[in-house]
This record gives sequence, structure tokens and C-alpha cells, in this order.
Amino acid sequence: MHMNAELESIFNKLRQASNDDLPQTVRSIFKEAKDKLLSQHDHQSLCALLNYCSLYLRYEVQTAAEEAIDISTQDGNKAMTAIYHFFAGMDNYDSENEHINQALSEPEYLASVHIDDWDWIERGDDSKSIFNNDLLSFIGLQTKRYDVLYNYYKQTDNRKATCYSLIEMIIDTDTNLWCYPNHFNNVTYNKLTEAIRQYDDLSLVCRAVEYICKNNLLPRSKKTGLEAENENAERKYHFLKPYADKFKGDPYSKGLDSLIHQLGLPTFKSKDFDQVVVPEHSFTIPLTIRNVKDLTVSIYPTKFDGKDVHKYEENYKYRHDDLKSKISKYLSPAVYSKTYHYSNDKPYITKECQVEVGRLPLGIYIIELKNDRGETDVAFLHVSKTMAINETLPDDKIRIVVVDNLTGHPVPFAKVDVFTDSSKEKVITTIKCNYKGEVIYDYKKNDKRPKAFFPYTEDDAFGYIEDVRDWGYSYQDEKDEECIDILTDRAIYRPGQTVHGAIVSYHVNRQKGVNTVRERVTVELWKNYNKCIAESTATTDQFGVAHFDFVIPEDADTGSYTIECYGTEKSILVEEYKRPTFKVKFEEYTQPYKLGETISVEGIATSYSGVPVSNAKVKYRIKRAAAWWWMFMNQYWEVGGFHGRYSERAYFTRETTTNDKGHFFIDVPMQLPYESGSHPVFMDIIAEVDVVDTTGEMQSAQTRFPLSNKDYYMGIQMEEQIEISDEHSFTVAVKNASGQDLDKESIIGSTILPK
Repeated sequence: MHMNAELESIFNKLRQASNDDLPQTVRSIFKEAKDKLLSQHDHQSLCALLNYCSLYLRYEVQTAAEEAIDISTQDGNKAMTAIYHFFAGMDNYDSENEHINQALSEPEYLASVHIDDWDWIERGDDSKSIFNNDLLSFIGLQTKRYDVLYNYYKQTDNRKATCYSLIEMIIDTDTNLWCYPNHFNNVTYNKLTEAIRQYDDLSLVCRAVEYICKNNLLPRSKKTGLEAENENAERKYHFLKPYADKFKGDPYSKGLDSLIHQLGLPTFKSKDFDQVVVPEHSFTIPLTIRNVKDLTVSIYPTKFDGKDVHKYEENYKYRHDDLKSKISKYLSPAVYSKTYHYSNDKPYITKECQVEVGRLPLGIYIIELKNDRGETDVAFLHVSKTMAINETLPDDKIRIVVVDNLTGHPVPFAKVDVFTDSSKEKVITTIKCNYKGEVIYDYKKNDKRPKAFFPYTEDDAFGYIEDVRDWGYSYQDEKDEECIDILTDRAIYRPGQTVHGAIVSYHVNRQKGVNTVRERVTVELWKNYNKCIAESTATTDQFGVAHFDFVIPEDADTGSYTIECYGTEKSILVEEYKRPTFKVKFEEYTQPYKLGETISVEGIATSYSGVPVSNAKVKYRIKRAAAWWWMFMNQYWEVGGFHGRYSERAYFTRETTTNDKGHFFIDVPMQLPYESGSHPVFMDIIAEVDVVDTTGEMQSAQTRFPLSNKDYYMGIQMEEQIEISDEHSFTVAVKNASGQDLDKESIIGSTILPK
């Protein structure tokens, strides 16, 4: 982005102060630059400043934008006024956000303003050319107000802009309703297919086609398993292919080409394949394949035993293409090789098949699957009769039994290697089973709990390394720990105050428990991890406790500080604090109100001595959030409340001032989200005010009003199962919008289930 030298200097100062964690300095630089640009009526530079700071100074940017609205309005600059409303409404982009509505209030004028020479705006999307890079599309797309764009452009001859806005509007609505019952998917699918039909000649419809397929909005198969998978794949392929062919080469069709390519990706893999088989018995390798003409199955003997091959299984489990080359010198010629031929007239269809393999003697083998494109899939095969079963016992013991893989009988006097490291490469000890093939391993003496076992005999060392199962008993961490806890007398301090703290140092041993020792410790106070402010040294007492004090300098910067002791850290805050001089409260509202009305609520700001705070600036926000009691009802989740539609968000902001008596009045629109429809919705309307007096001190207050589109809510409580021969009553809970119980008799009477 091109900018003048003065603006670049301001950005550099902001960047440096932010990197140094100096929030007050950042705000000071921003305010100074903002005031200067406002006095110069330099709207383009001010917008660049607001845009640059919008992420980490959101409140200040919104306040500055609201201040700039009056100046740009006086200047008669409608374009800048719209942009300032855009910045002022950054809290949310609801359709009821007054600032966003003001920003988009004159779509015809905004569409006539081209922003090619607005250096602070960077638009890299394709929509830039579709909308001729006008101001309306910039604000509309940034705020996702596709409805405004669609309603304007459908009256013009710009069909591309109309098509783009319509498709994005449908997709955005679907994104907000993703958690609704399944019929909403059908609604979205029908709307998108209608848009595709209406603008069939424009490549922009590829966006709708791609969204339908990516999000599985096509009608789903009613079958199960592989049949359903293939039917859905075929349906998706025939939906994608016509548009991919029609708009071939167009940038918007690339997504369709990618989806078709994914549908036909060659796939071959063993399905639920047991890597350990018994010797001298034939076995089957089940396979799933897709878009494969020829598949060659080869089996190579290796010179490994079960322990040797483990490191290759772990390190190359998902890198089969180079596994065979890594161990080529350990391979013998193939003892089995056969090529299977398959038809692939429909490359998107997945097939199940199996490969029959004859008897193999004891040993470790490599199974290689290779398709007609030269792609391979390689896995190890263990042909062995031994396997180990382990059970965790109390008192740091494990019971191990080695059995025959075919008969299940115990293997007398088998040996077991014990591994204690995660890589399973270091054998800590070898233990021997008794004549019952059983051994109890006491690992308390070794001070390390085993991770895995490898069972073997003199004739058979080709089994699999078995992981230790932890079912039934818990155990403590393997390693001894040296722990340090840092405690302080408070979490927030003012410059010049003393931090009183303590260090608790102790050792945790798995067998001996917790103990403390006398030791000398060093404690440091850091700012930004690169500036040590103070250091203290102390010796712990017999309880492992050492005390320290840090004096925060009078000229210390505000922000976060870190206390560090041998790798353990604790954060504290240094902030300026001023005793409040006044308070704000709302008068109780006793008048009835209805959905759709706007009520006037009174508040008052007074000092603690009772003196009214007059001529104070009042900024208020009206929010709404789901009623807490309704959140636990099924209806809340069924209408998708947890996705955020009914989460707390602001929809109305205004400013006013207090009168001579310290009173102020705010307007509270009683509105529910526009998406609520006919669903029962119970919400709280929240009014929040920030009152700033003439000295700059700010105090806040909040009040709530219940609101619903229903007069009451009913819920039934009854037993899940009842005897048909008995009479049983059920309980009906009836609540008003405040969640208070109502008189059920006056509404529904009492009900008894008949026998």
C-alpha cells in the first residue's frame, strides 16, 4: 500500500510501541495522530489509520470513527461518512446494526463511487472486477450484507454482481443455520439450484455447484455402507461434470475440476488387515480399490525378527513409498506375486475385493501392493505363533501370559523382553515365564513402568511388540519431578507498590512421595521477557518456602510483568488505579412492553456524596442473549442457538448526555434476531451504558429485560416408561419470558393419563 512519509512514520511508532508491550503509548500515539488528521480534514489518511489499528484498538477506532462522522457530514463527504459508519459498526454486522445500516443507506450513490485510488484499501478477490471496484461492494462484502448488494444490483444490468450477491447470500444464511434440522439443507439446496438455473450462462454458478458438493447438500442415498458411498459419489459426479465441461478453463470451474479429480483418485488399501497370522495356514487380504486397472500383490521374506522390524513399522508406517527401498538389503526374492485385473469404467466407484494367500512359514514378510500407475502400498506381515496378554495389578506389578496364537494354550518357559521407553528400542530386562507361560513382573525395583513387551521362544521370535494395557489401575508419572510454585499477595499492582511473594520448592518422587529440601533460589521480575527489572535471592526453609519482595519503580510502564524462578513463571499486571468518584445505576422499569416496541429507560449518575453528575457523555449499547433457563431447554439447541445466532451480541448503539440532575434516557428497541422466524425464542435484552464525566472518568452499568415471541413456554415432564394398567399423571412446566413459573391451572388445567 502506498502512503505518505508522515503516515508511514506514525505506523512505525505504533508498531514499535506494540512490540514493546506499551498499550498506553499505543493509545497516545493513535489519539495524537487521529486528532491531527481530523483537524486537517484528511479523511483518506484517517481511514488508513483506522484500518491499520482496527484489530488491536477496536474500541478507540470505533470512538474515533463516530467522532469523524460529524466532521465528514459537515464537509458534505458522503463517501467518507459511509466509511466512518463502517468502522464505527465493527462490533457486529447484524442487519440491525445502526452504523452498518447508515453506511449502506444510499446504495445507488455508493455504487457510483469507485475506489481504485484509495490506497489504504487492498482488494485481492475476483469480486473487484465483478462490482467495478465500487464502494458499495466493498462495504457490503466486508460486512457480509449480501442482501443489500443483491437488492440493489438486481435492479441494474450487472447480472454478474446480482448472481454473485445472491449465491453468497444463500451460502451465508446456510452457514448460520448449519446446525438446524436436516430440512434446512434441503432449503439451501433448493435455493442454490434455483440460482444456478436462473444464471446458468454465468461461470459464477460454479461457486454454488461447488458449495453444494463440498457440503453434501445433494440428496443422500438411503442405503448404507459402501452402496451408499458409491451412490452418493455417482450422484455428485453427474452433478459436477456438466458445469465443469461447460465452463472448462474458467477460474471459477477450477474447484469443480478439483472435486471431480478427488472423486476419481486411485485408491487401494487393505481393509481391517491383521498384521499377525499363524504359520502354515492360508489367509485372506481384504482390499478396497477405486480407479485401479491392475493390482499386483507381492510378498517378500525379510531377515528381521519382531524387535528389528518395529523401528521401521513406527517410523515409516505412513510413508510406504520408500519403506521397501530402505530395507532392500534385508529382503529375499518374492515367495508370492500375482496381478489382478479390474474394470474401472466408473472411476469414482469404490469396490471391495480380496486376495487369497497360501501358507507361509514362520518369519517377517513385506506385503507390497502396486497399481498400474506404479503407486505402492507396503506393510509388514508377522507370521508367528506367540502373543502376550498382560494385566496391570496393584503394588506396581503386571501379570504377563504368553499363549499360542492358534490354539490359545500357554507357551511354557517363553521369554519376554521388557521395554520402558516410548520408542520401544531399549530392552531394560528379559524375564522368563513358568511352565504355565505366566510371569508376574514387579517393576518397583526398576523404578520405571514398562511401556511394552515382546514375547518369543527359541524357534519363534517373529511376533509383535505388545503395548501394556492400563485397564483397571492407575499409576503415577514415571519420572521424579522438581516443582516450584510462585505465590503473590495480589494479581494487580500500581507503580511504586511492593510485590510480596513466596516460592514453594518441593520434589515429587514416585515411591517416596513429596519432600522438601533447603536450597538457594533466585527469583527475577521481567518485562516483555527481554528486560529484567529486579532480582532477589533467598533460601527455602524446612517446608520448602522462601519469601521475596520486589518494588515496582514509580516510572514503570503499565502492562504485563513476569516473575520467573528456574523455568516456572507467574504473570502480574501493573496498572494505574484511581478511586471512582461517581456511580451509575438504572431506575426500575415498571411499564409493560411488547415485541417490536422501543421503550425509554432512565438512568442516573451521581457522586458518592449524592451530587448529580451533569453534562456527562453517555454511550450505550443494546445487546441480546439467550435467556439462561431457555438454554437448557431442547428448543434452544434445535434452532441452532449454540452456533451463535442467539449468543450475546450488540445490535443498537447511541450516545446522549446527562441533564442537570444527572439523569439520562436511553432508547431500547425490543427486537429479536431477524432469523428467529416462527421458532419459540426467549432472550434477554441487555442495556449497557458507559458514562464519562468532564474529567474523563468512566463508570458503567447494565440492566436486562426479558423478551420473547411467545407469551409462555410449556414443557412436559413424565416417566419414560409406565405400566399400562396404572393411572399416571404428568407435570407440565409453564414459564413466562422471564423464566418464572405461571399458574398452570389457568392455562391447561390438570391432566391424567388414562389406563
